[in-house]
Amino acid sequence: MRWVGQRVALVLAAQMACVGMAQAQADGQCDGAASGAITDAVAVARIGGKGKTHFVQSPGPGRAECPGSSPKCRAPAYLLPGNVVLTAPEVRNGYVCASFINTRGVATNGWLPAAALTAVVTNAADDAAYLGTWQRVEASIKITRAPGGLTAQGEATWGAGDKRRVATGAVNMGDFAGKLRRTGDIALVADDDIASFEAAPKDRCVVRLRAAGPYLLVEDNRACGGMNVSFSGLYARR
Repeated sequence: MRWVGQRVALVLAAQMACVGMAQAQADGQCDGAASGAITDAVAVARIGGKGKTHFVQSPGPGRAECPGSSPKCRAPAYLLPGNVVLTAPEVRNGYVCASFINTRGVATNGWLPAAALTAVVTNAADDAAYLGTWQRVEASIKITRAPGGLTAQGEATWGAGDKRRVATGAVNMGDFAGKLRRTGDIALVADDDIASFEAAPKDRCVVRLRAAGPYLLVEDNRACGGMNVSFSGLYARR
C-alpha cells in the first residue's frame, strides 16, 4: 500500500529539540507526534524532494542503530512531496518522530529524516482552523459555527472493526457535544460548571482539542462513552 506525506528543516528540528517533549522516548522509540498530552509541543511540516521519503523504524532486535540510514531501518510506508505531517520536537540521529494520516483516517507513526522536512506555519487562533469534519479510525468529530462561537459533536466506537463484536452487538459507543471554549490554541468542550480539563470530575465527559494544520489533536478523560471508548488521538480533516 502506498503512503503519502511531508518534511521539516534541520534548523526547525534543532529548535524543537530544546522544548523537551517526550513522545520519542529516551530509548529511541517513536509512538507518534500525538502520543502525549495535546499541550505538548508539536509542529506541522511538509515533505520536500522529488521522490519517496520512507519512514524509519525505531530501535529493535537486530537494528540497534535505528533510526538511521541503514537499509534495515527503512520501513515500507513512505510519503511523497507535498504531504504534511505532525512532528514531535525530539531529534535523534538527524531524524524526527512524526505522524501522518491517510485519506481513510489510518495513522502511520515513525521517524522521518529532518532534512526532508520544511516547516509549515499554522494559525490555530483562527476559527477556520477548527471548522470541518475530522476523522480517525472509529471516531469522528464535526465542528461548525454557531451563535456565540463554535460547537463540536463527536461520535466514537470501540470494537466496530471486529466482525464478531458487530454481529453480537458488543460494540461500545460514545459521544459528546457542546461549545468550544477557547484558551489560546486549546479548545475545551465541557459543561459550563467545569472550569478546566484538569478540574473535571472523573465521571463527567470533558474533551480538549488543538488544531495543527490539517490535523486535530484530541484528548478526553475517558468518561465520554462505554468501556474502552475514547476520543483521544490524532484526526485529519475529511
